Amino acid sequence: MVSVLGPYLARLAQAGEVVFDADRGLSGGDFLAQMERQQHLLMSACVTQQDILALQVGKSLSDWKALLAAINLGIPVVVHQAKQRLPDWVSVRFDVAAERLTRLRPAHAHCLPEPMLATFSSGSTGQPKAIWHRVQNFIESANACNQLLPLSVSDRSLVSLPLHHVGGLGTVFRALTAASQLVFSGPADSLEALKVQGISRLSLVPTQLYRLLEQGVAPGQLAVLLGGAPIPESLLQRARKQGWRIHRSYGLSEMASQVITETADDYWQLLPHAEVTVVGGELYVNGISLFTGYGDPFQLRRPLTTRGFATGDLASWQGNRFLFTGRKDNTFISGGENVQPEAIEQRFIDEFKFSQCVVVGRHDDEWGQRCVLCIPATSKVSCQTLSLFAQQLMPHERPVQYYLLPQTGQLKVSRPLITEMVTRNDLEEVS
Repeated sequence: MVSVLGPYLARLAQAGEVVFDADRGLSGGDFLAQMERQQHLLMSACVTQQDILALQVGKSLSDWKALLAAINLGIPVVVHQAKQRLPDWVSVRFDVAAERLTRLRPAHAHCLPEPMLATFSSGSTGQPKAIWHRVQNFIESANACNQLLPLSVSDRSLVSLPLHHVGGLGTVFRALTAASQLVFSGPADSLEALKVQGISRLSLVPTQLYRLLEQGVAPGQLAVLLGGAPIPESLLQRARKQGWRIHRSYGLSEMASQVITETADDYWQLLPHAEVTVVGGELYVNGISLFTGYGDPFQLRRPLTTRGFATGDLASWQGNRFLFTGRKDNTFISGGENVQPEAIEQRFIDEFKFSQCVVVGRHDDEWGQRCVLCIPATSKVSCQTLSLFAQQLMPHERPVQYYLLPQTGQLKVSRPLITEMVTRNDLEEVS
């Protein structure tokens, strides 16, 4: 099996300092030598193309070397975070930080036809599932993004999202295909560190941007790709007033990252590798980076329609304007009326400048379900103030209870978890 990484690794071998970690720069040649040591580790443990390798990763340089090593050997990889429950088709687990390889089952009888890479869904709308791609899909996606927002060899991208997240994979593959620089050691929530390290490209989710805005004006060279969750309009306006160059993006794991990107303020462009249609308010996507399927890589499930993949995302896409309005499966009925939680969340975010908030439905004998609002645990807004503002909403949209969000350390909130905690009355009420 010929490595799909060959042309990019060959270019990397000729490069100067392209990887930075703990204030130390590595040339392309030194980086590849370290990657080859990871390859020898895998080969000495008899990990082959007939295995499925579960790679426990964060956002370290070692994680990137291990991932490239496995891909270059043609070993199918599923990247995951700590404590992820692994399916029984995984044959080897590699904890990169601990440098520990564990065989879980014998190798499979056959190997997959081409290099494959999977992430797990976030679980924000249910049980996490493996989403499989050809490795080439990530390369196609990266090249398409680099056409709209070019990276030069002197650009520096901070690895601000973990490599088990499609946003993190997007960052490293864009840098690899452009032969530009990657910084692994810098904190994404320190404006001073971004300035010192000369970061010029940064991928963030809204929560991370909110933390940075508290620290001041952005460095002049910095461009931010913002996505991964609904983006509050108040957050966007505040960032741009402070001089931040924000490129909102819409993407999904099933398309190996970005699909539509804002190349200038309120001017969105479809990436050249992707196709998008909106039917009945729901977004359908297609293109050369579309995933190969869910679950067991030897028995993939690929639920497609004649229009492509039904994302379950509600949006409008007209001319060069794109508006995400919510998730189809978040909708619930209250008093006979449809409730779109994201629309209510946006009202509270705009009014109180929350970094995020979550509306879920709670059972009610009369209404069927009633809205419940969860706000950041650090918020000082009182229950009385929230209730007073809620009088501006339609009766079926008004929250009947207010809770504080649990501090899980995750960047993305799990609605099923919040719904379950509300049902069990496990959350602290807003006073």
